[in-house]
Amino acid sequence: MTLKVELMPEGSGEKWDEHSLGQVEGIMVYHDSSFVNSLGFFCVKDNINLISEQHGYSVGKCEMIMLDYPTELLTGLYGFYDNPSCTHIRCITFVTNKATYGPFGGQSPRSPEKAFSFQLRGKERNWITGFYGTIVHNGKLGRLGVYIQKSIIARPLGKLDGDEV
Repeated sequence: MTLKVELMPEGSGEKWDEHSLGQVEGIMVYHDSSFVNSLGFFCVKDNINLISEQHGYSVGKCEMIMLDYPTELLTGLYGFYDNPSCTHIRCITFVTNKATYGPFGGQSPRSPEKAFSFQLRGKERNWITGFYGTIVHNGKLGRLGVYIQKSIIARPLGKLDGDEV
C-alpha cells in the first residue's frame, strides 16, 4: 500500500510528481549556500534501474547520495523552508535505516523559516518510494512531499468474540 504524506502547506509553482519510483538507490542534490535548487532520483523498480527527471534548476554544487541497495532504505527527511510563503526549500537532510546524509543547502536558519520533518519508525519494512512538489518561478525547489510504501502483514485469524475460527 502506498500513502501520500504532505510535509508542508500547499504552495504555488509548477507541480511535479514521482509517485512510484520503487526503491530509491540514489539522490542527486543541487544546492548552494542558501537553497536546495533541485533533486533527482535513482531507483530500482521491478528489477529495472530508473532515473527520474531532475526537479528544479540544476545549478550550484552537485552532490550524489548512493545508498547501499538493496538493504539501505530511505526512511526520512527533514529541513526547513521559507515561511510563510513556502517559496523555497532552504535545507534538506535525508535519513535511511543505516545513515544520515546532509544537510544540503543553507545551514543557518533565517527568520521567518519553518521546519519540516518526516521519519518512518517501527520494525516493519516501510520506506519512501516517491516524491512530489513544486518548482517556483525562479526554478528553485518549492513545496515537497513523499510517498511511502507501507508493509501489509497478513496475520492468521485467531479468536473472534471468543469463538475459534
